[in-house]
Amino acid sequence: LRGARALASAMSKTAKANQATGKIAEASFGAEDEALGQGLPAHWTLEALEKRVQALLDSYLSSAKSADAIKSFKDFAAETPGFFDEVVVCALRTALGCKEKQRKMVTDLLGLLYKEQVLDRSSLVRGYATLICTWQALASTKGGESSVYLAEMLLTCI
Repeated sequence: LRGARALASAMSKTAKANQATGKIAEASFGAEDEALGQGLPAHWTLEALEKRVQALLDSYLSSAKSADAIKSFKDFAAETPGFFDEVVVCALRTALGCKEKQRKMVTDLLGLLYKEQVLDRSSLVRGYATLICTWQALASTKGGESSVYLAEMLLTCI
């Protein structure tokens, strides 16, 4: 927990320093054609994607059956190829509103999805980066400890 608090504090200081200087951190989040020019398939909306991911996560959190969750997310990946950044974001936002046991379940599921090649490293990085860049908004909606929880989940995935 001390490591997560230190990471959260460092994230906060870096974000404030970058904001004050107008500096934008450079990082490698995967190839542009991998992430940026791809949108959802025509029959999907972002809201529909978020609802579907939420339903898959709710099912997993209530059943604790990781094999079923992996199969469900593999099926979902076939419907929405190349758009798993938002899945990571939805999963992490859900986890931030949960108790420690459920946060661990979500983190474990993300690890299993990576191991099963449903998620790639770039999607995980971009998903975490999205939330890290918006940690102040998360704190107002998910509580003051959300940056600590996010850092704990990130450290668990590393």
